Amino acid sequence: MPQSFEFYGAGSVTQVNVSSEPTALDLHEHTAVAFQINGDVQGVLLLLFDFGLDSDMYAEVGNVIASRFVAQLDAVISPPKTLNHSQLERLMRSQKPLLRASYLHHYEKTVVPLTVLLLGNVLSVTSARQATDQSKRSL
Repeated sequence: MPQSFEFYGAGSVTQVNVSSEPTALDLHEHTAVAFQINGDVQGVLLLLFDFGLDSDMYAEVGNVIASRFVAQLDAVISPPKTLNHSQLERLMRSQKPLLRASYLHHYEKTVVPLTVLLLGNVLSVTSARQATDQSKRSL
């Protein structure tokens, strides 16, 4: 996962934490944008943000994060898909979270917390963790 990046003149996005042991989230308070990952790692990258924020803008934040993540792998991402609450719950029940990364979007005097979850099957765990470790070393 990328450590930080400037977001097209709309502030910066900075990673504050990565964990291979994701904790529970209150899904009722979040909007989710999903990116299907196909290639070395099969799964879904989810960007979660507070309900009521601009879905298009945060879909693009998710696109930057997902694109930079898969650039380290032999993989591609789908276009973003905003999930409704029932789709998000179904997805979270069907796929195991492999990684959780917390980000902050800083813009002017506003700070918006963001959560990225990488969901996938057990066979993808090693590849996903190696990619995250490689990302940390490249800084």
